[in-house]
Amino acid sequence: VTTKLKQKIYDLISETAMDVFSVIGAKDFLEVEFRLDEDNNPYVIDVNTSPFLMLTGRKNISSDLYRKIIQAAID
Repeated sequence: VTTKLKQKIYDLISETAMDVFSVIGAKDFLEVEFRLDEDNNPYVIDVNTSPFLMLTGRKNISSDLYRKIIQAAID
């Protein structure tokens, strides 16, 4: 994949993620998952409005980041 194609894919994914954000009326943040087909066309496969709330009982980066976000909002 060329640098130019990578930038085109990045731009399209970024624009689509912002469109999803607007369409669902998100207020702060969300997670949009994409999959590329064999022609490098991105498709939205999942949207999660609470991506850091998926705690699995083990300490992970997501739960630590979520705690930092909450602490920053409190401070």
